[in-house]
Amino acid sequence: MAYKNVVDNSSTTVSANTPGWTVDLRNHTTHRLRSVGVPCRFKICVNSTTGGDTGAVKLVDSSGTSVMTCLVNNPAATSSTVGDWYWVDGYVPASLAKYDVHYGGNTTGSLTVFSASLYEIDWTTDPVTGSMSTTLGALTVSAYVPFNGDMSATLGALTLTSAGTVDVIGTASQTLGAMTVSGAGTVATVTPATYQAIGTPSGSSADVSPTWPTHAVDDIAILLVAQVIAGDPTPPAVPTLSPSSGFVRGALPTETRSDTHSVRVTAWYCRATSTSMAAPTVLLGGAGDQNAVIITFRNCTTSGDPTDVSSTGTNTGTAISIGAATTTVANTVVCSFAGAFAARNYTSWTNATLTSFTERVDNGTSATISAATGGLASAASYGTSTATLSSSSVWAGFSFALKPA
Repeated sequence: MAYKNVVDNSSTTVSANTPGWTVDLRNHTTHRLRSVGVPCRFKICVNSTTGGDTGAVKLVDSSGTSVMTCLVNNPAATSSTVGDWYWVDGYVPASLAKYDVHYGGNTTGSLTVFSASLYEIDWTTDPVTGSMSTTLGALTVSAYVPFNGDMSATLGALTLTSAGTVDVIGTASQTLGAMTVSGAGTVATVTPATYQAIGTPSGSSADVSPTWPTHAVDDIAILLVAQVIAGDPTPPAVPTLSPSSGFVRGALPTETRSDTHSVRVTAWYCRATSTSMAAPTVLLGGAGDQNAVIITFRNCTTSGDPTDVSSTGTNTGTAISIGAATTTVANTVVCSFAGAFAARNYTSWTNATLTSFTERVDNGTSATISAATGGLASAASYGTSTATLSSSSVWAGFSFALKPA
């Protein structure tokens, strides 16, 4: 992360002497930014003679409107010029280029600000990361306040004014008091796509019609099918659905394995338009046996193909390994699926990258299937998924990520 110092006022020591959560003591430096609308870091050095003080130092524009507020919580109890550093990152509004730095404290103890600095930040090299655990009083946000990391905070009254936004990237655990949103203020909540339920597998040497599990409107159902042929190295063709009942292939994967026996695994998706969706029928075609199941996911994108990325794996043996792919968006849900010939059990589904990676189904006799799901909070590689078959078999599998709403 690169910084360009715009203003650094460390010539005056100011002690709090006026009541209030934030205080405008008119010790300030007027400055102009290199350009408007640039990301900045507002940084202060603070201590107190008594300890346990709370307060804030704020950057205000020439009309006295708060641009960025740096919260102070329990700085070092010392009378020396060595204090604790506090800072806040954000964007100053593009409509203004002239700012005054005002600093002060609140009524508890003697809170002293030794320096107040403002930097222009180049965030292209390194994001702002870390963790924050703070108890806050009334907080007014009138600029963009980003925080990349974990935030565990107890907030008092929260007011978002003008174009005020709070953007927490990572884990947010918050207890909020009264919240007021005015002007163009926004509070955005991102809900990750998640596993919802799985239906009853349907295996047969004939056509099958797997049913939906309990579902809600806009849930995404994924139809997972494995078809096998004994004694034939030529794998089955992609199965036909008739009726399809709204299921389409989209960008979901299919994969095969050819050996003494052969197997094909395929997926389709359908977005629920009611709470009683009809079952599709998977035609056996030229396969010898098949097994199919419907698995549902919630909080996925509500339009278009929900598939983000996918990957495949195939081999003969007991070790299942399905490769990684890199998601293009955050908060995806990932499903790994495998199908094998003959009666096999699947154990030890593992993916070190995904959270709550859990096996959802293990079923079959002639065509055996298994699936596991997990979450990925960031746009990143979802890693390799592995499992173990109870005995050697031809197998094929894939993983795919679904986009959040």
